[in-house]
Amino acid sequence: MSPISRKLVSLDMLREDMLEASENANHEVNAVYLKMLSQYLSQCQSLMVEAEALSDHVFIEAIEASGTHLHILNKQMLRVQIRLLEYVLDYYSATQKAGKIQQSEFDSYADKRLGLLQTRAIKARNQFRIVAEAMGAQDLAAFLEAACLSPNDWSWQALGFSQ
Repeated sequence: MSPISRKLVSLDMLREDMLEASENANHEVNAVYLKMLSQYLSQCQSLMVEAEALSDHVFIEAIEASGTHLHILNKQMLRVQIRLLEYVLDYYSATQKAGKIQQSEFDSYADKRLGLLQTRAIKARNQFRIVAEAMGAQDLAAFLEAACLSPNDWSWQALGFSQ
């Protein structure tokens, strides 16, 4: 089994685990889901490292042979999807940290930290939105399904685009 095939199998197993964790948590984002999403990102980055040595044609053939990751159309799409996952993780990280500040500590510096975290979350979501718009609705929907991202938060409509 080639390294690319192993990475794709690993991605598929992680996806199944993420789907199960998401369903068990009623599609709410929790620490377990975020950890698996982070692992999914790491596996995608590892796949990208393996793919760099291959031509686009050979890479596409490997993806098609797997039969499971057809949303990865080419190496460029994999790079884009890695970037989107980074934005999603950055958004959730900043949002969770801001929520903790609001719930617990509110000293003189907390207001500044809260403002910075909220700005970071808004920036990550806007960057995601820009890349998603360039991808198009169909590619975005395939990516959301593959990465088990909530359509309530990240779908074409949730980002404010019309059909």
